[in-house]
Amino acid sequence: MPSLNARQQKFVLEYQVDQVATQAAIRAGYSAGTAHVQGSRLLSNAKVREAIATAQAKAAAKVEVTVERVLKEYARIAFADIAQAYDEGGNLLPVLKMPEDIRRALSGIEITEIFGKEGVIGQSKKVRFAQKVSALDSLAKHLGMFASESAGSGSGLSIVLELGGPT
Repeated sequence: MPSLNARQQKFVLEYQVDQVATQAAIRAGYSAGTAHVQGSRLLSNAKVREAIATAQAKAAAKVEVTVERVLKEYARIAFADIAQAYDEGGNLLPVLKMPEDIRRALSGIEITEIFGKEGVIGQSKKVRFAQKVSALDSLAKHLGMFASESAGSGSGLSIVLELGGPT
């Protein structure tokens, strides 16, 4: 870390917990009454910001979080085809038989047994996928497809598409 005093170093470490400056300042030993001011002041300190960025980069590298990996997960969710979760007969595949892209796009599977007079007579299976629209929005923003319009135009966002080919 850059040359920081002990309390600043503690703030940097505590900021990694929840990225809430006020709470990090309190946990670092600053007064609860002035923690919001101290947190803001610390975040405006270039050395503290540099130490936070370094700590975040180390944490991301440690768990192998990269832009490419995050984008790939967004793409899996955004472009998941539910048909790939089923066999040719329309039966839900066991999770381990599903393609990896489908497994990673799932947010849950709920299986309920249906009982009759003679015991279990069937099952109800519900498959839930992660939010497709949110993933598409995140990918579109990353690609710069949404551009803020000038104030006063009223609609807020517009989609910007660049189409290749002759003009």
